[in-house]
Amino acid sequence: MADPGRNGDRTEFKVVGRTDVGCIATPYRCKGITKYCTDIIFPNQLFGKILRSPYAHATIKSMDTSKAEALPGVKAVVRWDDPEIQAMGPYTFTKTYLTSQAVREDDDIGVVVCAETEELCDEALKLIDIEWEVLPHVIDPVEADKPGAPLARPDLNPDSNLWREYIEEKGDIVAGFAEASHIVEYDITFNQMNNYWP
Repeated sequence: MADPGRNGDRTEFKVVGRTDVGCIATPYRCKGITKYCTDIIFPNQLFGKILRSPYAHATIKSMDTSKAEALPGVKAVVRWDDPEIQAMGPYTFTKTYLTSQAVREDDDIGVVVCAETEELCDEALKLIDIEWEVLPHVIDPVEADKPGAPLARPDLNPDSNLWREYIEEKGDIVAGFAEASHIVEYDITFNQMNNYWP
């Protein structure tokens, strides 16, 4: 007799195979009344936005934030070169984001604006006068790993664009290939998962 616990032999399920079991939040999401963190606004709440790099690889040479600071409704402008930021350790969360160099297009970089509304943050960011030094870059990870490729972060690794190398080997690979009836070879690359350098 078949094991009654095997899925292929079971006919009575409480959830699997049924279409009438909904998530408790589904009706609220479908009606558009679910409240998310961004929907919650407190009295006197402030908003913050970080400048994003328009270039794939660039450094901020100079930055004038005076117009943004003078905009009514802007409460603070925090810059990467503020002494308080520079005094932080090299790999703290704030210091990581508030850097003068972008290594990807749309990287958070340079300055954070804090204002009474999101729209004021956007307006203030547009008022910041920035002189950029656009640097050479490579967008293909295979090309980026070749000798002589422009380095994204020479301060972290002066010899390569590899941030971390992970190699795991189990068993006898040579013997495994010798015993295999078919061998499939392919290259696979992944984007960096996290949005910041440590």
